Amino acid sequence: MGSGREEANVVVLGGGVSGLMAATVLTRAGVGVVVLDKGRRAGGRLASRRVGDATFDHGAQGFEMDRRNVTGALSGVEASGAMVEWGDVGPCEAGRAWFRGQPSMSAVGRGMADGLDVRLATEVVGVHGREGRWIAVTKAGPGIEGSAMVVTVPVPQALAVMQAGRVGIEAGLRMRLEAIAYERCLAVMALTEGPSRVASSSGLVTGSGSIARITDNVRKGISAAPSVTVHSTHGFAMGHWDGDRVESGRRLIDEASGFLGVGVRAMEVHGWRYSHAVTRDRCRCVVASESPLLVMAGDGFGAGGVEGAVLSGIAAAEAVLARR
Repeated sequence: MGSGREEANVVVLGGGVSGLMAATVLTRAGVGVVVLDKGRRAGGRLASRRVGDATFDHGAQGFEMDRRNVTGALSGVEASGAMVEWGDVGPCEAGRAWFRGQPSMSAVGRGMADGLDVRLATEVVGVHGREGRWIAVTKAGPGIEGSAMVVTVPVPQALAVMQAGRVGIEAGLRMRLEAIAYERCLAVMALTEGPSRVASSSGLVTGSGSIARITDNVRKGISAAPSVTVHSTHGFAMGHWDGDRVESGRRLIDEASGFLGVGVRAMEVHGWRYSHAVTRDRCRCVVASESPLLVMAGDGFGAGGVEGAVLSGIAAAEAVLARR
């Protein structure tokens, strides 16, 4: 091509759960798909990190799903051993179960991305519609062109890249999209001097004003070295978002000390600007443009959480297939 742009049938923005699920359904239907994500790994908030001999799930700790959705959507990931049932989290309704990644949560994202064309470390700075096609302009080059686009990044990011490309959105739909709200979270990954007092593999909900959950990673079965992950509340994250992250981490560790019963020898802090959607659109996906086709999906649509993100991605893919 003279423009230097690469062509794809469908371009998916976002390599989290919804984007990977949409790409999987479309690929199974014989549609060519390219997934673009600015991160270094697929899976979005299904995130893990290694620090020395310690392993941390610093995003989602696990997820509850209807077994039928696992069989229909994530059967390959489960069959590969990348996700397993998490038996001691607590009771579920009949037909539902808790799952976690094996050996850690990032394995689920890798499993979902297996066999897909996923371009990591690829930041999209604008989306343009021209001559019945979409062009995703990347920070590094001319971008990728497709006949349809599925946008699964958090809605504020989606609106920003669409605005950069002067993509028009009907007023009523824009109001719905702008009403979608997310909570923030600071995650402290702390190497401890020994085992903590957190006895359950599913972690501890403290009831503290600043701490949402503490997870002992050895008891969870993902870490070789004593370590804990401390997730803050939204209120704490908002109050300390622009502050020094090390100092914020120390505050959380100080507050958690009574629950830990052990010292901390090192730590890292990660901020999740869009930890999870707390105000969502009622629909599993929305069509923002019919020609060229642009569908928006993600955990801000439908039921929310990992299961909602899976179902949203499936719905977005089905919307694309219905219009081909």
